[in-house]
Amino acid sequence: MGGGLFSLVSCTLFFFVSVFASLLAGTHDCQGSPAVVINEVLYDPEGPDDGLEFVELYNSTDSLVSLKGFLLETGNGAKEDDWKPAFEWGSDFFLEPGGFVVVGEEALSPPPDFVTPLDLQNGPDACRLRSGDFVVDLLGWGAHTFYGYFETAPAEDAPSGSSVGRWPDGADSDDNSSDFRPLAAPSPGRRNACVLDAGIVPGSLSTNPLLPLQFEQTEVAVEIENLGARELESGECVVEFFGVNGVERRPLGSRAAPAISGERAERVCVQWRPEQEGSLTIQAELKLEGDENPYNDAAASCVRVGEGDVVVNEIRYAPASGGPEWVELLNKSGAVVDLRGWWLEDSSRKRAYLSPLTFTLGPEEYVVVTQDRGLFLEQNPQCRSRVVEPEGGWITLNNYSSGGSEYADVVCVKDSTGCHSDVVAYSEDWSTRSGASLERVSPWVSSRLAVNWSSSVSLDGSTPCGPNSVAESLRPGGTSEIGMSSRVISPDGDGLDDTVVFSFSLPAHGAKVNFTIFDCDGRVVRRLIDRRKVGTVVRAIWDGTDRDGRFVPPAVYIVHLDVAGPGGDRRSLKSTVVVTPRVGSRGGP
Repeated sequence: MGGGLFSLVSCTLFFFVSVFASLLAGTHDCQGSPAVVINEVLYDPEGPDDGLEFVELYNSTDSLVSLKGFLLETGNGAKEDDWKPAFEWGSDFFLEPGGFVVVGEEALSPPPDFVTPLDLQNGPDACRLRSGDFVVDLLGWGAHTFYGYFETAPAEDAPSGSSVGRWPDGADSDDNSSDFRPLAAPSPGRRNACVLDAGIVPGSLSTNPLLPLQFEQTEVAVEIENLGARELESGECVVEFFGVNGVERRPLGSRAAPAISGERAERVCVQWRPEQEGSLTIQAELKLEGDENPYNDAAASCVRVGEGDVVVNEIRYAPASGGPEWVELLNKSGAVVDLRGWWLEDSSRKRAYLSPLTFTLGPEEYVVVTQDRGLFLEQNPQCRSRVVEPEGGWITLNNYSSGGSEYADVVCVKDSTGCHSDVVAYSEDWSTRSGASLERVSPWVSSRLAVNWSSSVSLDGSTPCGPNSVAESLRPGGTSEIGMSSRVISPDGDGLDDTVVFSFSLPAHGAKVNFTIFDCDGRVVRRLIDRRKVGTVVRAIWDGTDRDGRFVPPAVYIVHLDVAGPGGDRRSLKSTVVVTPRVGSRGGP
């Protein structure tokens, strides 16, 4: 009987010890760390906060854990000990070993495991997980005044759109400031730190040149970063590129990435020759077998082939002392353009937004965008309208190149979709008259050509809100002859006939063109277009210099256009242009 009693007591004791151990495992592991931790919190989604906040919990043990009786609370760090319930598990919900559970708001994607309003705020704020009177885990962020809202020290306040998450997942030293870091890509229900995770660097998908021309060799590139714990071997990641125009999606090429460590991103690119002018979307898709986070494997960007309807027409990047910087835009098309949501951008990607409201620019109308509208109008009273001071600050227009750059600065014009309408990478040697603006010769010739820009020769040093002092007005010509802005040029920098603009229209795109200047003895002086595929309009500009950049002597020169059509047909046209003696030096007084 004594043996039976001993067995009964032993079994009873074992039962209570097992129950106690099970209850203990529900809150802490055998090392005393919480079995379930707050692993990630998004409290300030980008844009409106409604419906996108979440709190992610993580089971850091190798055992099932029941959340029955657990209570998630949010804390208002502006007051002392101000907590309110957010969600309570009234019945068993078992969290698997290494598993995640997301408590979030209704608009969150993918949908959370449990939906509830959270009303989380920027720091100082907090959340905690309780089981009865016991605080299982606690997270505070921002600059707190009151203790009780964080462990040791609060986590860093994350930027808008970023979450705060443990790095690596489940790391718990009882110090929020060292366990948590801002995560630019929130990952509800997934690891913050994956073993295998490659991602496209946000904003890295681009083309070179930024504004490619039709049939121009163009590089499409993206940067890939290794966000996982394991180094990625060469060829393990492959990037596929696509061009999307409406419903048509065409592959542009694919390329394997080199080995990628966690220390720096690697660039992956393909070559592309766009065949049609206009805007389209380029896409990049990253392929990695076993990728634990597929949500950062795609990117898209708008690209325009050929310049848009609205172009940069004049730049005042080095005004006289006390004057404001400004950029003049021209609508060269025959249609009204709505500039709502458009912006200017410099080489540092700083933006100057034109207007959030409807703002239209009529055919052949100008608009001046300046850092100081009042001062600009005071100095240019003839501009009574079409002068805009952008919201949110002004871009920086550098006067000189630095750091080995080939240009002083870049002026980009972007529409409301982010597509470039024009890009001007200007250099200080484009302007040879101190204090004068930089004027465009022809809106129909590419803005990237230095020969298409000149110092203003106006007595005022600029011509805002009107035609440029050096402008050539030639539009695309007909098919029967080479259109020319002038048959006589005098490249002396006085703003009159310093250049000649050529134009010729073709019946179909895809022809290869040679456009050459010869002297009267048949020797090549300058190749303006050298065996290049073109669209239906051919444009070129000549400033009276030879292929070495030296001004040619006064004489009659032959302009020769040779066209090889896509069907094998050929045609040639000739014309002449006269170069007169130069008077004074280029740039004027």
